[in-house]
Amino acid sequence: MLSIIILNHNDTYHTINCLKSLHKQSYKNFEVILIENASELFYKKNLEVFLKTNELNDFFQNKIKIIYSNKNLGFQGGSNLGIKNSKGDLILLLNNDTIHETTFLEDMVNFFEKNQCIHIAQPKICFFFNKNLIWQNGGKIKKYSFNLFTPIDCGKVDNGILKKPFKIDYAIGCALFIRRSILKKIGLLEDIYFMYGDDSDLCYRATLKGYKNIFCIPKVKIYHNTKPKFSKLFKKYYFRSRMIFCFKFFSLPLIIWQFLMQFIQLIIYSQDLKKFKIDYDFFFSSIKGLLEGIKLGIRRRIQKSNQNISNLS
Repeated sequence: MLSIIILNHNDTYHTINCLKSLHKQSYKNFEVILIENASELFYKKNLEVFLKTNELNDFFQNKIKIIYSNKNLGFQGGSNLGIKNSKGDLILLLNNDTIHETTFLEDMVNFFEKNQCIHIAQPKICFFFNKNLIWQNGGKIKKYSFNLFTPIDCGKVDNGILKKPFKIDYAIGCALFIRRSILKKIGLLEDIYFMYGDDSDLCYRATLKGYKNIFCIPKVKIYHNTKPKFSKLFKKYYFRSRMIFCFKFFSLPLIIWQFLMQFIQLIIYSQDLKKFKIDYDFFFSSIKGLLEGIKLGIRRRIQKSNQNISNLS
């Protein structure tokens, strides 16, 4: 059985479209754990009303379990809550702003069934507004680069040449499949990130424990309803999460090197080339996040490991 974990937070429109897409899947042996991640009352009511309409009522009654959180737990907290309340041997962390081809689940489940040695995998993810443009095909962890978490094929045209599965360092939390048996060994998503970096952390821990078979399956394709932009959440958490990751896993010289790399990248990203000026809001928001990441990373480094393994059956 497949358990699909989806988070909703003030984003009912995307969540409904995602559920409609899942409703049309050729593969039927799955459950949806929908985490209502402290949405405002307006969005929460809209979602509940729509799920009980004729269009999705049967699907809602038979497939969807809603769990309500009184506070926004972030991506990792909401995902962990969903995983703990799921039953499947295979887990899918799925963004609510994704749309899928009808054989998406069937193709991915078949891949895991035929390849028992695979631990974590993801499909090809393209932009929804330009379906021939790749969003991300997983990522590489590059310790000596500006881009510590380097997305694969981001922004490239999907020419269909890639057919065979290929190894990646981490799968994107947008559509991350992982076996429950692996989570029992390595723990759930790290509870310090809130968002960004938690998927890389999960996959890196799996690799350190010997579960290195992490793949992108390019023949399977879904679409992410997003646009390239620097959001407020990006400014707050992007550099913060990277520094936490560095302090968790790297030696002191590499931490210092990565700090310099991230600071330089932060300055580059702060340049508004169209207006020939510095984006001070991005600069100061990101600096604050980076410094907070250092503080949290140091604290996390000296604490004993706490990977939320308990309560996972």
